[in-house]
Amino acid sequence: MPEFNNDFYVARSNEILDTLAEAKGCFKCGKKAVSTKRCSGCKFAKYCTVDCQKADWKKHKSVCKGARSASTGAVFCRMLKSWGLMNDEEFVKEMEHYSDLWIDEVVRVGKRSKYFPEPNSINMGLTVVCVEDDNDIVRLTAMARFSTEEEMIHDVHAVLFKTIDQGKEAIAQLYPPDHGFSMFGAPPGEISNGKKELASKYIVEFLDKLKEREIRVGSICCGRGLPWLVDNRELRDRGV
Repeated sequence: MPEFNNDFYVARSNEILDTLAEAKGCFKCGKKAVSTKRCSGCKFAKYCTVDCQKADWKKHKSVCKGARSASTGAVFCRMLKSWGLMNDEEFVKEMEHYSDLWIDEVVRVGKRSKYFPEPNSINMGLTVVCVEDDNDIVRLTAMARFSTEEEMIHDVHAVLFKTIDQGKEAIAQLYPPDHGFSMFGAPPGEISNGKKELASKYIVEFLDKLKEREIRVGSICCGRGLPWLVDNRELRDRGV
């Protein structure tokens, strides 16, 4: 039986690295269209000479370490953004690509039901949450839990990644002062009323996208910013 490939994004990340490295040229002097060699550590930075590589090491050291520690596609994309190699729009768009490749992998190895709830469907659960990101941005993200034909359970983060709001006021509403919250209650904080329709739209579109690939979401756990989703009619209409 095929096993889930945790490195489903590697081919795409290598393609991005090749494109960026080619455009940048030598990471020290900027020369292009010359014989260059990659850094043996990160496999990303390219230099035209050993002298350029040595001269750039102090600056490149932290980048090299970060590239080697990028364990997932989501971390990789965030790393490129932090280096200024992606703007925020490109970052979110690439996370969509990451999600598409994950869906392809789930379809390849996901365990299909025989009888319940829908024959031949791949069933999973989602945990959706709104979180604070850099520059006072509120993101909607999701973690998926699903099983494969080999009876292994997998959790994959950031399979949904959308921008919901921005600004200190939006962050303050999402993370209000503690008011008696307990570990057994719903997390405090919500997104603004004006953004709830947008969040619902993104989640419903994601569910429909999964359904097109015969992936059925049987349950959704609503985290910070989204407790109001438990009464969402569109989700109930989709059997969630």
